[in-house]
Amino acid sequence: MIHSTGWYSKEESRMLMIVVRKHETQRIFKLIKEIDSEAFISMASVMGVYGLGFEEIRA
Repeated sequence: MIHSTGWYSKEESRMLMIVVRKHETQRIFKLIKEIDSEAFISMASVMGVYGLGFEEIRA
């Protein structure tokens, strides 16, 4: 959960940033729609995700 401020509205709000595997996106979208059908969603591909539940951090 990230505290945020709207650029246009200047209103404070909270932003949830999540990282999931590609095959999980439809389930996440459905859940978001059930909770807030007007939610703003930005989706992007990443080169790698490391840490618990994903790839091990390589040094």
